[in-house]
Amino acid sequence: MSCETKNAMKDSLKRLIEQKPLNKITISDITSDCGINRMTFYYHFKDIYALVEWCIISDARTTSGGRLLWDTWEDHLAHVMNVCYANKDFYLTLLNSMDASISSKYILRFSMKLAKRIVSEQSEGILLTDAYQQRLEDYYAYAITGVIYCWALNGMEEDIPYIVKYLSLMLKNTKNTLLVHPYIQPTEEDSEAEEIQ
Repeated sequence: MSCETKNAMKDSLKRLIEQKPLNKITISDITSDCGINRMTFYYHFKDIYALVEWCIISDARTTSGGRLLWDTWEDHLAHVMNVCYANKDFYLTLLNSMDASISSKYILRFSMKLAKRIVSEQSEGILLTDAYQQRLEDYYAYAITGVIYCWALNGMEEDIPYIVKYLSLMLKNTKNTLLVHPYIQPTEEDSEAEEIQ
């Protein structure tokens, strides 16, 4: 029942956003459209933006049969972009009706998850300082966010496999440049050697 109620609210949001921008849609609009009360809405979501986020997650899980793990980060990225493309009218309307800082925040949250995986895979066998690892994750996350955001702003017209391949090559080519000696965390042996000197 809980899932059915959340899906009803998701469907209402998708209908309403065809009529007016997101910042003009109220919780009352949603509850009236799907026949629930305000308390039911707040039981599931703290605000409309929380519902928006759940819409994105729900669409991704529905089209993947509930799958949450992917063989590669490229497969995961391609899947999410394909989900957006399959619901193109909704997501483009959503994008155009939201402040850029808010819409980019949703993309960045997803990108951060990918970035952690990329850095973990690329730095395997290399001991990085926590600060530099975070810097790498931020670098990758903002790069991914920028590519996805530009793709969406251009109407999601550019070929998804091409974008994913381009991004993959770009990030792989930065590996040897970014994973450099000054930022590698010293081992205990190195620290002992420095103390002796």
